[in-house]
Amino acid sequence: MTRLAYLKRQLAELSLIIEIPYETYYDQFQETLSVQLAGEENIQFDDVKHLRHHINVSAFLIGFTHFEGFVTDIVKDIYRTELLETGRYANQITLDKTVDDLLYAECRDWNRKIAFLKDHFGSMNSFWYTEFLDINKIRNCLIHNNGKANYSLKERYADDEEISFTKKDIHDFGDLARSLASELQLLYDNWSQKI
Repeated sequence: MTRLAYLKRQLAELSLIIEIPYETYYDQFQETLSVQLAGEENIQFDDVKHLRHHINVSAFLIGFTHFEGFVTDIVKDIYRTELLETGRYANQITLDKTVDDLLYAECRDWNRKIAFLKDHFGSMNSFWYTEFLDINKIRNCLIHNNGKANYSLKERYADDEEISFTKKDIHDFGDLARSLASELQLLYDNWSQKI
């Protein structure tokens, strides 16, 4: 399976998960939605809306992780191709370590990855610079700000507002990720044929 096919399959599976009515999850697990934490009070989850929120956020984060892995693999392949052209890397382990070091040093954040890809492929869809970077800010707030918006999302959320998604938001993200991944794979294929 190609990396693009794998990404699309993962995103499709997430779409299926969020299409299952939340009430089905809730009804199925109603008796077990009480979680006992060691040495802590019993916590009751009695709201379908809360469960819906967790499923949507989880679907978004898992989808983003798959997309990020796809993009990172393409960046690594570019580094690997360029390093192999130098003829200095007969050892695969040394090559892989050098690729990882370059990735960390030069492309550790999305702005740098996008600039790196643009340098290699030329023009890219404007969504990389607008919508995708906004989506990355949402991801960062979910991970690093306990699921709440900060100043970086001031145009979309109030400061400290809980970030939430509808099913449509998740589907829209999946559509954008599939579209950008297809474009990126095509750009990479064209680039690698010229080498």
